[in-house]
Amino acid sequence: MRRAGQGGVSAGRGVNTQNLATIGPLSGTEILPISTTNDSPAARSRIYEPGAEIFARCYLAQAAWPETDPRLVPQSTVPLGPEQMALLTSAAENIPFRLDGFKSARRHQSCHEQLHGLLNHDAFQFQAKEPFRAEPLWKDRIQRAVEAGRPVELVYPLFTKEGCAAKIMDASGPTGAEWITLLFFRHLNELARQIYPPGLVLHVLCDALLYNSAYRNSPVEAAAYLTELRSMVLAISVSPGIQVHDYAELLGPFRAKFQAVYHETHRRLREDPAAVIPREEYLSLLKSIRANINTRPMGLDYSELKAVFGPVQDPSHPAWEEVTRMAQAALCEKLAIKEAAYATQAIDGLFPQALRCTVHKGLKQGRAVLGLRTYPEYYRSSRILPYHGVARLQSDGNRWKATVLPEIMLRGRPELTRVLSRDGTTSFYVESNQ
Repeated sequence: MRRAGQGGVSAGRGVNTQNLATIGPLSGTEILPISTTNDSPAARSRIYEPGAEIFARCYLAQAAWPETDPRLVPQSTVPLGPEQMALLTSAAENIPFRLDGFKSARRHQSCHEQLHGLLNHDAFQFQAKEPFRAEPLWKDRIQRAVEAGRPVELVYPLFTKEGCAAKIMDASGPTGAEWITLLFFRHLNELARQIYPPGLVLHVLCDALLYNSAYRNSPVEAAAYLTELRSMVLAISVSPGIQVHDYAELLGPFRAKFQAVYHETHRRLREDPAAVIPREEYLSLLKSIRANINTRPMGLDYSELKAVFGPVQDPSHPAWEEVTRMAQAALCEKLAIKEAAYATQAIDGLFPQALRCTVHKGLKQGRAVLGLRTYPEYYRSSRILPYHGVARLQSDGNRWKATVLPEIMLRGRPELTRVLSRDGTTSFYVESNQ
């Protein structure tokens, strides 16, 4: 195995190469050299805030992997049709919220105060309620919108094209999980309109193309994912209540600033990642992004996927080291893109009246923001983003509940029916006895 500076990754200038970090439970190969002495907060990333998530964690190693390839196990299937769409709608609207009781309890509040309370209700907000409640900026923006008689705007970076075959086993576009997210947003807007008729406009910033250079999908796949998302929005008749934007395209007018910070961040990460984010955070993010990159071009069979991503990994496997090296480059790329996008302040510039939403725990720019659930069970019984897995629908006899899991936990299970999209790929899974 090559060491840093020996034909592999350059050790960089001024780096203590005696302190080469390994990847915790993934140990078995060396990664970019990480200094143990550079701990200056002033040198740190703009996107790093202590206690806040930078991007979603990985759960693949904790998943229950079948012994053999589940794709070889016969499983009942059904095409996605009106009946299956009704199940998705039921799951999207299965929330612990009753509008009549909410309005009755807040009957003495103004319209804008009720809207603020709706967004901060536990049915929709997964972050701590009090910090958001106390943040004056969001109250002011809601009040100004109501006074002007225009919709309340939300802006939400969301939806990335995943390529890990263990999470989504078919090379597909959006799945049933994305349907549930859009239907959930539609339901939120329907409730908001019963409080304030102009309702909400949710600006979804799809970053499938923005992060594609990190995740290694083909440009055609990433572009098709964005196109299909927009078609889904039109199909459920929520436009303009939901508007899907190409985040990469929105950053175009800010290119000069973006490129300058992007190149500088790449350089700093290559020299010493700990100068940008803390060492432990870097290692945690490396594990996560390793399970996000597209490994389909490698042609790994199931046993190889399990050796690379499973609970008992094999660092001696050639694919294990190759994927880990790919992950190092992907992490450097994604952090540089996030840092550059943040530096442009494009979201504030393009959506100056909008409330900021996030899929991650913690503050943004030192401010409490709206942690808008991506589906009813997000940050309850399910911690996986809709595009990091496949939805499983379960019923208690009265209502449907959707959770999102890596597909290796769902494929081939006899108690589940696999619902197929029009192209024959997996849309979602539903309990067969329902």
